[in-house]
This record gives sequence, structure tokens and C-alpha cells, in this order.
Amino acid sequence: MTSDSENVSIVSWNVQTFFNAESDGTEYSNFCDKTKWNREKYLARLERLCNALVELDADIYVLEEIENESVIYDISNQLSGKSWDSGKKWAYSCFAKDVNSAIGCAVLSRYELTGMNCHCIDVRTTDEKQPVLRYLIEVEVKVKDRLLTVLANHWKSKLNDAEGTEVWRQFQESLLVLRLLELKDASVVICGDFNKDIGEFCIERYSDEAKVLLKGDSLKCEDSFSVSAGWLLDEQVSEGESGSYYYKDSWERIDSIFIFGNCSFLKFEPCVNDLWCDEDGHPDGYKIYSGEGVSDHLPVKAYLRF
Repeated sequence: MTSDSENVSIVSWNVQTFFNAESDGTEYSNFCDKTKWNREKYLARLERLCNALVELDADIYVLEEIENESVIYDISNQLSGKSWDSGKKWAYSCFAKDVNSAIGCAVLSRYELTGMNCHCIDVRTTDEKQPVLRYLIEVEVKVKDRLLTVLANHWKSKLNDAEGTEVWRQFQESLLVLRLLELKDASVVICGDFNKDIGEFCIERYSDEAKVLLKGDSLKCEDSFSVSAGWLLDEQVSEGESGSYYYKDSWERIDSIFIFGNCSFLKFEPCVNDLWCDEDGHPDGYKIYSGEGVSDHLPVKAYLRF
């Protein structure tokens, strides 16, 4: 590493409906049934997740499907006892969600978080009412004397209606483009569960690299924005060979890390480990009836230089 650059590792992980044991009235129905869900199961699940985070050993975590701030307090307190070296603890965190949403996104970091903004859209020009859409969360991370901007995403799910919900993912993509146009001079890493396989994005191929072209036309933005994508590094993962989400006996690459600006990939990988995978290397989803499993997504990890 040269003296004028910094290295940082970042993990993006959809941790699958991570609710605590308190009832707030916004939980998914199966987490309201006290015969299925209780504090004992929550604490066991919390410890299992924190063991996985320690094993992943990233500098920054972007976590999707966290219920509320109290869960982040519990994760932070649990992690604080997992390392004797204070420099390796994750002392900084932030969280946000829409008031009407059951779950939101969080960022945990070893480095100081110096600023946070939330971006959202209010669309009233479509035939159907806008569903609850999760915020685009923007946070600045101070890595020594440099600032890295992290954008956390969780786009609309395809569940039960992949075609009908595509319009909302396009709106979220356009919102992301509008913000990127304002951050064009920054070093930016874009993480999250996009509910969109990397092959469904517009991909531009050059002699030395393939890039994703994000489009802003759903919000009447004529500009597009080109970003580097971890999944496209040297075409290292072909469609069907691996991914972050295993659904109906096939892999999907819907959890992504994109970068642009004075920032480059050193490495990108979906993380397979016995702590959160089954014997076939597939994500071991959490099962509320048994209390077993971790998440139905694999974490994806990038090593960056900026």
C-alpha cells in the first residue's frame, strides 16, 4: 500500500428479518406469536449473528433487514465483548427506516461515522399507490484522514410479483443516480440487497473492464451513471455458478457492492462459511420454528483501496 492510499474491507449482508423480542406492533406476523418467538430465541440468534460478524472481520458492515435501533445496540454490546483489542471493535453505528416499515438498514464501523443522510421518493404519478420503500442511507466514514461515502440500499422485493414490482426498483435506481451525480467528486461505495441480479442491470463492456450503467430515467433524469461492480471483476463469477441468494435451486446475485470515484476493488467475494451455510455451501436461512440458521442470504465482502 502506498502512503497516499488507504485499504478498507466492507461487508454487505441481508440478515433476514432480524427482529428483537419486544413487541412494537410493526413486526411480521410470525414474530408476534409468543409460542414461536421469544427472548431466548432472540438472544441465541443475536449471538450467532455476532459470531459470524467477528468471523467476517470487516472494517465496515452494511446490514439489511434490521428491525430498529435497539437491535443495533444489542449487536454493538455483544460485539464489544468479542475482541480484547479496542482498535478492532466496531464502535460506530447508525440506523434508519421509514416510520411505516418493519425493517431498515444499519451501518457498523471500526472507523468514525461523521455524517448521515436519508433519501427517499414520493411517487404519485403511477396507476398504483406507492408501496413502502426503504430509504437510501448515506453515511460518511472517516478512514484516518480520508472520507469514504457509503450508500446503503434495500430495493423493493420481487416476492409474488417480479414484473409488477420492477417499476419501484427502477424508481430506487433513479434516486441512487440522482444522488451519485451530486457525489461525483467523492470516493463512494454502494452496498445492499438490490433484489436485482447483476445480469439484470445494464452492463457496458470495455476492453479491460465491464461496468454497470445505472439509469435515472424513471425520475426524468436523462443522465446515467457508470459504476464498477464486484460481481463483474474479471468475470469471476458466471451466472448460475455462485451467488448470494439461493432460490428455487438456482443462485441469484442480488446482493452487490458497487464503487466509483477514487476507489478501486482489490477483491470481491460471496462469503461461504460453516457458521452461516449448510453442507452444500448454500445460505442457512433462519427458521423461527426451530431457532436454527442465520440468514437466507450470503454476505458479500469487498476489499477496497481509495
